[in-house]
Amino acid sequence: YIDSRYDVAGSQIQLRLRAAGTPVTAMTLTGSGNIGIGTTSPMSRLSVSGGDIVLWEGTTQRDLKVFNGAICADNNGGTKCQAALTAGTVYGDASSFAASDVAELYLATEELEPGDIAMFDQGEPVHIKKAVQQSDVLLAGAISTKPGVLLGDAVTSSSTHAYPVALSGRIPAKVNLEGGDISIGDPITISSIPGVGKKATQTTKIIGYALEPYNETLNADNKIMVFANLTYYTSTDPVEAFVDANGASNSSLITLALEAFKSWLSSMQITIENGLVTLKNLVAEKITASILDVIKLKVGTSEQPAGITVYDKNTKQPYCVIVIDGQLQNIAGECASEVEQATEQSVEQTTEEIAEQPVEQTTEEQPSEEQPPVSDPVEASDANGASSDSATTTPEAL
Repeated sequence: YIDSRYDVAGSQIQLRLRAAGTPVTAMTLTGSGNIGIGTTSPMSRLSVSGGDIVLWEGTTQRDLKVFNGAICADNNGGTKCQAALTAGTVYGDASSFAASDVAELYLATEELEPGDIAMFDQGEPVHIKKAVQQSDVLLAGAISTKPGVLLGDAVTSSSTHAYPVALSGRIPAKVNLEGGDISIGDPITISSIPGVGKKATQTTKIIGYALEPYNETLNADNKIMVFANLTYYTSTDPVEAFVDANGASNSSLITLALEAFKSWLSSMQITIENGLVTLKNLVAEKITASILDVIKLKVGTSEQPAGITVYDKNTKQPYCVIVIDGQLQNIAGECASEVEQATEQSVEQTTEEIAEQPVEQTTEEQPSEEQPPVSDPVEASDANGASSDSATTTPEAL
């Protein structure tokens, strides 16, 4: 039976149950207004001991609501839940959720659905919309189906178009085969179809990594489980970095590369227009060209004189043409340093030989140094030893 009694010493009213023997106190109401169930010493407005509190009514939803308060659950600790708590906060030593992802609510400028890949809307601050391939750098992630932890619920007060974007964990995401068959671990990015992903085959931003395969014979729907991890994927293949699975070049990367190259060329005072390269200075070890048109040509320097190698039209052999002491000279062989040195020595020897040769008289014939000198008149003697002028002779007479 049920009875009640007033405990004068404890200033409380007790509700007792007794089937047989000593009655058992089932509920206690203290003078301060605290209620205890299973305890005669309630330390709060409602203290329950010796059992669980369960809210259940079959398929009908029942809620536990705390207005301007906190919820705390500790592991038989003596400090966490006894300390001052902050309203609107849930405290605990650990947590466990059946769902597998953490998501945050964002307002959207268009209707989305779970599994859609979303991007940030540049036309509306803190909004998202379906992702498109041309703006892969704006990827925000995929819309969560049933998040285990949902952040940012305050945004729902201003719009019904609020969707949970997965921040981490496992989520179903829409995909297709534009990037080829998907294997476990493949990076997932946006495809050419808005909101639908594909296997990433080039350096790009991704929403995460595939946790299950996808091909023509698998997955009747177009969703697979993806590990949410918004990051950048860098291709290890230099060709795939610029070409996707269909052979189309990654125009955004090529454009960036070309712009960077053009900027570098401009800094070096180099321009390219209609196949014509214009530059201020060029220093090169070797230049090979079919035709070389120049306005001015300078060969060598004062510190390092040089020659020009030309080939004989008949013999097809190379000759080094150089200038020494203002004279154009040539020697067999290409203009290597040793040939030029040998040429210089050869020219020096030739110059010395020319200096040793006699100079030809071109204005007036002079007697040769080797011609014997004209003899002085010789006095002829007769038999008696007397001289006679008529006996004098000259070389011409001889």
